Amino acid sequence: MDKALRMFAVACLLLAASLAGAWPASSDSNLVICDRTGEQSVPKVAASPDGGCYVAWFDHSSGSYCVYAQRLNAQGIPQWAQNGLLISNHPQSTSLTDWDMTSDSSNNAILVFNDTRTDPNRDIYTYKISPAGDFLWGADGIALSAVGNTDFEADPRVAIMTDGSFVFAWQGASGGRDAVKMRKLTVDGADMWSPPIVAITSTNGDDYPRVVAADADSFIVSYEVKQGTQIFSPRWIYMQKFDPSGVAHWTAGGVPVYVGNGIGIQVKPFLLADSLGGAYCAWYDSRLGGVNLRAWVQHILATGAPAWTVNGVQTDTNAGRIQSLPTISRVTGTQDVIAFYLEADASQGNFSIGYQRISAAGARLWGDGGILYSPLDPLQEQNILSFALADGAVVVYEKLLSFGGSNSDVEAFRVDGNGATVWNPSPTVLCSVSSQKIRMDAKENVFGQVIAAWSDGRIDPSWDMYLQNVNADGTLGNLATVNAPEQLTAISADGSDLTLLWQSVANATGYQVYASEDPNNITDLVTTVTDTTVTLTGEADQHLRRYFVVTAVHN
Repeated sequence: MDKALRMFAVACLLLAASLAGAWPASSDSNLVICDRTGEQSVPKVAASPDGGCYVAWFDHSSGSYCVYAQRLNAQGIPQWAQNGLLISNHPQSTSLTDWDMTSDSSNNAILVFNDTRTDPNRDIYTYKISPAGDFLWGADGIALSAVGNTDFEADPRVAIMTDGSFVFAWQGASGGRDAVKMRKLTVDGADMWSPPIVAITSTNGDDYPRVVAADADSFIVSYEVKQGTQIFSPRWIYMQKFDPSGVAHWTAGGVPVYVGNGIGIQVKPFLLADSLGGAYCAWYDSRLGGVNLRAWVQHILATGAPAWTVNGVQTDTNAGRIQSLPTISRVTGTQDVIAFYLEADASQGNFSIGYQRISAAGARLWGDGGILYSPLDPLQEQNILSFALADGAVVVYEKLLSFGGSNSDVEAFRVDGNGATVWNPSPTVLCSVSSQKIRMDAKENVFGQVIAAWSDGRIDPSWDMYLQNVNADGTLGNLATVNAPEQLTAISADGSDLTLLWQSVANATGYQVYASEDPNNITDLVTTVTDTTVTLTGEADQHLRRYFVVTAVHN
């Protein structure tokens, strides 16, 4: 079978931190994205392949929740007007639901959210915005759901397929019950299915969809299946894989991820692609009784077979402890995952972040109790987000500064493949200003930087929008200037190993090699080298299609 190896060379075109408007190098002077009078809330971040990013939010300065966005280049310099570009000022409910944003291989932003422009119960709309701020799918976007229907439609998600097309999933309704709705568009916004909407339905309803790209332009959706008609009826977690035509690929009704009691309405499972056509799912439940919450992870293979024990692997078996709100990242080059979660004592008065590496075989590699980042204390961590980096991961979170208080800072730490912290000192504080912060979102870019955005009440108690990066070495601010490596070439003499070669870059102290099956998200750091060549053992055997990015760095 022919293998397509796609290669791209990108520059680490980052300027000195003293450049006006660049990423702040100090935790007390974060980047102000919007300080317009009125509330700015529910931010989303999307990292673009050129090293820049988008941040978007709901803005209540007009008296209604409008959608605004800002684009920043790799230096952290805003590219659009101060306080952002107006995306939509259509009518919106006073109660917001979650939404989504991503960036494609052409550095465009794709936003998907709901509003009440034609229906007080909300409909779903998507916009595609170019780096120049052009509205590529029209000034009013594209209506994904049936315009004007009376269904409550919420929580939309978007995933980019390997061919550049887009799959959207959201909570809708069918036959008077909640249902998962899906629709697929070309890069130009044209429908790819007929009829255009595919639904997942069950007797009592389905909700909380999450979607990721899989192999050969297929995709996987996770969702919760209600087991009764009451709001507190049990919920089970399922996955289904769909081919490019929107036809279900796995067993009818989906593959069970967790079937049992203990999942409340507040639990929204986390879905992560495994790079081989399957996916991981993480969640927490109270199956062990009472408020004894525990975090779990399951891996469903490309065939639809569960890789691990029925109903998932428990991340942490510490007696008298509670785990919740898990997030996971895949260890680069493996099928292992690292799970991070909020850990608390039985009284829920002392907290820390726990983490665990789970092997491809489903074994807990860091002991049955996992690793506790710091001793339990009354200062709670919130909004935990993690990202793969080299053989480990970076986690970013908010941490309350007083017990029972509402002010917090923003912190991050990095662990290696053995669970040891990498940065010294650790954690790195992204924001040291004591203020109320809510709804933080973050993404990782091609340089291994994590970019976080949050609503902040430090000046305006109704919330302004702030942004900060943290580099792979734990520092804040910009990296040094180096040029792009050129003439990236791939050679596989034996059809198994893959050798990458590129030209030397002046002033570079090393090169970072990234790889992915998804051309729109090449953020898996494979290795860092000082030479202009690297041989990846077995690489050509392991992947049908693989995309590479090589960046030059100067430490």
